[in-house]
Amino acid sequence: MIFSSNNRSRDIRTLGFLSLACFLYGWSVSSIGSVQNAAICQTGDVTRNRLECLNISDTSYSFAVGPFFAAGGLVGSLVISPYLGNRVGWTNLSRVAFSGYFSLIGQVIIAITPFASLLFVGRLLSGISAGVAIVAVPIELERMKDSEDSYLGLLTQISIVTGLTVSQALSLALAKPTYWRLMPMIAGLISGIQLLLHRRYSPLPTEDYEENDEVVPQLSMLDVLKDREMRPKLIKAVVLLASQQFAAINIILFYSKMIFNSDLISMLITLVNFFMTFLTLLILNMLSKRSLFNVSYFGAIVSLGILSLSLERNYMVTSIVIYVYIASYSIGLGPLPFDILGQLSTEETKNSLSSIGLSVNWITNMIMSAGFSILVGVQLLLMSYGDDLNDGLDYNFDNIESENEGSFVDEEFAAGDDNEESLQLATGQKRVRDDVEQPQQKKKKTKKTKHWSSQVPQVAKSAQSSQYDFLKDQLKSVYGKLSDIEIEERVIPETAIDATHEYSLPRNKDTITDFISTQFSNLKDSLSKPNKQKGSPRLLVICSSAIRCADVVRSLKQLNPSKDIPIAKLFAKHIKLHEQKDFLQSNQTVIAVATPNRAKSLIEDGTLNTKYLSLILLDSSYTDDKQRTLFDVPETKTQLFDLLNLKSIYERFKGEIGGQGDKGLESRLLWGPGHAVYNEQTNEDYIAKYNLDSGIFTKLVMDKLPQGGLGNHGIDLVDNSDGSADIFMVNHARNVSGDTKSPTIETVEVYKTSSSNQLTHLKTFSDQNVMYSLNAVAADGKGGIYFTNDKPTRVWREYVDLALLATNFATSTLGHCNASGECKPVGTYTSLNGIARIDQDHFVLNLQNEGKPLIMQRQSDDTLIQEQQFHIGSPIDNVSFDPVTNEVYVVAFPKVFDTLKSMKNPHIHKSAVQIYRLFRMEISDEQVRKLYSEEPVPGNKYYRWRAELVLEDDGSNVSSVTTAFRVKDKLYLGGYVNPVGYICDI
Repeated sequence: MIFSSNNRSRDIRTLGFLSLACFLYGWSVSSIGSVQNAAICQTGDVTRNRLECLNISDTSYSFAVGPFFAAGGLVGSLVISPYLGNRVGWTNLSRVAFSGYFSLIGQVIIAITPFASLLFVGRLLSGISAGVAIVAVPIELERMKDSEDSYLGLLTQISIVTGLTVSQALSLALAKPTYWRLMPMIAGLISGIQLLLHRRYSPLPTEDYEENDEVVPQLSMLDVLKDREMRPKLIKAVVLLASQQFAAINIILFYSKMIFNSDLISMLITLVNFFMTFLTLLILNMLSKRSLFNVSYFGAIVSLGILSLSLERNYMVTSIVIYVYIASYSIGLGPLPFDILGQLSTEETKNSLSSIGLSVNWITNMIMSAGFSILVGVQLLLMSYGDDLNDGLDYNFDNIESENEGSFVDEEFAAGDDNEESLQLATGQKRVRDDVEQPQQKKKKTKKTKHWSSQVPQVAKSAQSSQYDFLKDQLKSVYGKLSDIEIEERVIPETAIDATHEYSLPRNKDTITDFISTQFSNLKDSLSKPNKQKGSPRLLVICSSAIRCADVVRSLKQLNPSKDIPIAKLFAKHIKLHEQKDFLQSNQTVIAVATPNRAKSLIEDGTLNTKYLSLILLDSSYTDDKQRTLFDVPETKTQLFDLLNLKSIYERFKGEIGGQGDKGLESRLLWGPGHAVYNEQTNEDYIAKYNLDSGIFTKLVMDKLPQGGLGNHGIDLVDNSDGSADIFMVNHARNVSGDTKSPTIETVEVYKTSSSNQLTHLKTFSDQNVMYSLNAVAADGKGGIYFTNDKPTRVWREYVDLALLATNFATSTLGHCNASGECKPVGTYTSLNGIARIDQDHFVLNLQNEGKPLIMQRQSDDTLIQEQQFHIGSPIDNVSFDPVTNEVYVVAFPKVFDTLKSMKNPHIHKSAVQIYRLFRMEISDEQVRKLYSEEPVPGNKYYRWRAELVLEDDGSNVSSVTTAFRVKDKLYLGGYVNPVGYICDI
């Protein structure tokens, strides 16, 4: 028996009433999150029917889904529920009825609101409803139990997971524009049914209380906290309820659609949670509650541990472990805390102890959900700190030009030039017996043996991809215990591989000089320039043995620029290690020849410096007397990959120190304002022009460098009638005054081009009160500029600023400077990033985190008012305008986490890219009346902007793009940390 038979009918109705309260709690947890894609307006005009969707960003929506709901729950459990519980005449049933009213109001607001701001109000009210109910319902169920072994205490969690399951199932059909509003409507209807049950079968609060009822004085929460006898129970309650949320279950339930991007996976997670909760009823007789809780906790911990190890390694294992985790949670951590909480409290402490325990539950819930939302937003922000309209393109297209200089070759590892910025690899795997050099055979070896030929692939004339696959296979054979992901992170990237297939001569010691001279002419020229730093070669040749090294040294003497700059002989034959260290510390050198292990030892010791290293030649065409190459001897091969995986070498392969072009990957990640120390690892930037026909870059020479140097960011260009152009450029110059509070001086520099590749400095716009975190600039057509500050403060690294920006509650500003240099702020926005000029009266802004491009119209006071806006549906980056076609191009990131990974290392991680085109279309008179509520002027033409997706790629062909612009019939794409640029036909 669960309850007394003489009140069976009333008890059943009461259980239904209580169950609906918890059902609504579960419904509210997942219902809004499960229709997120439908509820947020996607690409298009905001004049569409407001009932279809809400004009809100993903980050803001996720804050309404999780943290605001949890905040309401905290208010309900900590404030409202104790207050009502201490009022005379208010029973648990009365409090549950009160929660039903809040649920009804909150769900109705969400269902009918056309405004995104009211979504937060609705979620807050729904949270308050859940907070009050989750305190009162377990207490009432505990009162109704007829024994300690009753299952009635589990009804709370059973009702919650039932609400979760039903809402997830309905969302599969209702996750569509407009239809998504049926989710809160249904919840409102259920709330109404719950209230009808209470009014029909339960007395009002004042009628619940009868004078002959015994009133038990309730201890306040402060009294419970002070009571030493209650302290052990209080600690148990707090630990139980906190552990339930720190298990992170609600992150999965709140954001399952966002995390897994799959309706099916989200539904399966909910079903596992549902069925395992009911399974608890069956196994409760076999295990005590303590044992069941321990099994649940142990299973959750083990599955989370396995999950952390399996992520990005084995999709099948990851999927299974997720369901194991949900199952483990559902049999103990989910249902038991509510049941045990009722057993811990006495009649005097039931209200206060429940409120304290559940308040802790809500606080941890809020911490977990808000933390998740903030982390999503923070990572979005981190994508914006190097982005600009053209700076990233200079970098990427410079790599396109240098493609042959920066790749994996057959015989060497090549870096394009002597700017001490890039390093690539090439291996010589020519395996044709007539082409390889044969060592002299010792006369005493007369025994004939079966001819053996090396199995090393003939990659000398193969494509980059084949050479990359070869290196990866060799790496796997050395580090067999590494996962595929770890192998990918260690292998030399394909972009650092260069195929020297055009070289047709045999590859031996007699042709090695010719090979380097013809295949790497830039390197040959740089060998004539000794480095200032001692022990820093430009060319490093790796051979399989000391004997072979000695032969190569003799062959390379004709490349050596001077007898005063000797070749570094870094191998064991007759030369001790300490002698080689002394040599490197005392001599300048441009060429070094070494065995793998000796080179590794000297680099680790710091005496062999890789700062100026431009090319590494792997002498793998040579075969020894046993017909073995550099890759055929296991010990030598291991030493070789140990060398190549040294941080100073490996990072140069990846482009993370220095890198190709003017800035390397790590430099660019630290380069934007606010990253570590401003411009800590960058050299001077420069401006270059790119010839569309020849594909040639030409570096332009500045007549005057800004004080503090050049730290280029956003850029705009205005053509002049004389054929020249004015370049407007955001500059993050070092603050030479040494003021640590203002690490940079933020300016906009203006230069004029000429036919002689010279840049003449025209003027500087500078006002540090208005310019504090410059991102992008646009000339205003009247000699002035508009600019964006994309952070709320000069030093955004303060965590408060970062958290506020991540949640779109902080502001970023738009500023304007007139032709005379007077600057002022002219607008305040959230997550403002880029700006582009359409004409002198119209501009386009982009709100990055919110995914909104804004078409703006200029006013007489130089402020901009919004003419039209779009919601792309994903975070966006830079915007550009093509004056020939009058089109705006916007870059979007449909898969944020993939993009963030690619920003960390674009060589390994690929990210999806979307390019949107905004264009104007003529509209009819009827549309003018509808849109503007005014009568069209006869003979006038009216236009509206439209959005169209023109390019979408999952990362297979185009990845890590932050900027797109159109020239003629091509799209030029680049990314500020991407070593590759893209040119796409339209």
